[in-house]
Amino acid sequence: MKICCFHECTNASMDDGSFKCFFHRNRSMCSIAECWNQVYARGLCVGHGGRKSCEFPNCVGKARSGQFCTRHNARLEAKRMCEVPDCPRVAHRKGKCTRHGGGRLCQVDDCKILARKGGYCWTHTKQLLQEALATML
Repeated sequence: MKICCFHECTNASMDDGSFKCFFHRNRSMCSIAECWNQVYARGLCVGHGGRKSCEFPNCVGKARSGQFCTRHNARLEAKRMCEVPDCPRVAHRKGKCTRHGGGRLCQVDDCKILARKGGYCWTHTKQLLQEALATML
């Protein structure tokens, strides 16, 4: 049994004499000699320049959106952090993360669980959906 030629792929190659498996059948290989990686852009794999590098100083990551990797993306850095000292979480409401009181509680009276979807906790969301389905039948 022949194995697919792509790097770290363990699938069997197709029966038509191809050196690629069914998953890789329409994918190209990096144009650098002896490289068995899949092309990302411009005929090159990520390792050979198919993707731009992050422009943050001394970062070896690859750019995801724009010119920075996910660790240095300006939109991610712009998120407000919880105002409680030494808390690494993102603030959601009132300058605090959900653990420190920044979340909303479920709209059901006397429920002390944080709201997840549509203003309700998961338990009451499921309960409301079941009641709605029962009235439809």
